[in-house]
Amino acid sequence: MVRTTSACAAIAAALVTAGATQAGLDGSGISFTQMMVGGGYVDFENPEGGYADFLVQADPLPGSHLDASASHPDFGSLAAGISFGSFNNGVALFSFWSDLDAVPFGDLPYADIAFAGSRISFTTTVPVLVTLIGSVQATETGVGFFELYADDDIDGEFFTPGDNPVVFQLELGPGSYDLAMGAAVLALGGFGSFEGTLAISVIPAPGAVALLGAAGLLARRRRR
Repeated sequence: MVRTTSACAAIAAALVTAGATQAGLDGSGISFTQMMVGGGYVDFENPEGGYADFLVQADPLPGSHLDASASHPDFGSLAAGISFGSFNNGVALFSFWSDLDAVPFGDLPYADIAFAGSRISFTTTVPVLVTLIGSVQATETGVGFFELYADDDIDGEFFTPGDNPVVFQLELGPGSYDLAMGAAVLALGGFGSFEGTLAISVIPAPGAVALLGAAGLLARRRRR
């Protein structure tokens, strides 16, 4: 879409990576293959088109960090980021944040939502528990979202400020997965913000939620 391409051209981004150990080599059976941040429009019937991955980190290490922001008069403004905090004893911890101010886009026939968010790709040979803890701030047209991509199917969860604090868990068997989370706004335009923490832990590795709370990783609101 022309408007999405124009917004992508306005990106200002920074990438920092750190760490000395390959994330998939802790013996847990989980291997992280990519982290991404991006934004744009999504057509529910053709979810692969209309948006861009602004930053991509292959084989991310604990300490990896992606952060992108953009603005364009035909789109609005967005910011999104993700940090790989740690990966110990079969528990990987991430923090994420996203803010989106979208102008109305009802004249675009193949755009159902505008979004800003992040994505994690990983492969696991063992069952895992995915635990998300977050907070949503939004106008009536804005939501936070969590998406699981597997076998070309999309299974999404949407959250409003009334769901705070957002706590969501999902068990996954061995396989390859993409997890996406961020803020989305409907065609009338408006504001959405979603931030929080994500744990991916080997089952029956205990205490993913307790680890998140004890580590104090629940992200503070960074932007309006």
